[in-house]
Amino acid sequence: MFLLGDFEMRFSVFFLVCLLVVETIFCTDFKPCEEHSSNGIQSLNIEGCENFTQCIFYANKDAVISTVFNVRTKYDDVMVGVYYKLGFTWFPVPGFPRPACVNDELSCPLEPNTTYNYTTKSLIPSYTPRINLDIKFELMDKSTLKSIVCAVVNVKIV
Repeated sequence: MFLLGDFEMRFSVFFLVCLLVVETIFCTDFKPCEEHSSNGIQSLNIEGCENFTQCIFYANKDAVISTVFNVRTKYDDVMVGVYYKLGFTWFPVPGFPRPACVNDELSCPLEPNTTYNYTTKSLIPSYTPRINLDIKFELMDKSTLKSIVCAVVNVKIV
């Protein structure tokens, strides 16, 4: 038996599922991580993103992330972390976290009220599943592992 209330409920569920699918496909703006807001990302550039309307990482190629940011506190040594989210859990990308002041373009210590440019890259393994997922990019204080700057962006692995 078909009831109007049942139809409305089914339509509402269908509509919400459609919204989630659309968000998964098209929501690619980067956003600061919720746990941190004291330091500022002035810009974030990810190769494969055009104004964050379509972020694409290619398997078996380097993913390159660059940021311009400022800090309000001195940090003696810095680590870079890149994580991917499956379900509700963040997992480190192989090779991360790693020192940011050794092989990359960051000179430590970081001084307060100073603007920095930072670029890191990592090979996307050929066996990586072809999926859409959130990637978290984070610079953190090596001694406390507290976030200095952090951003999340949705990417598609192809």
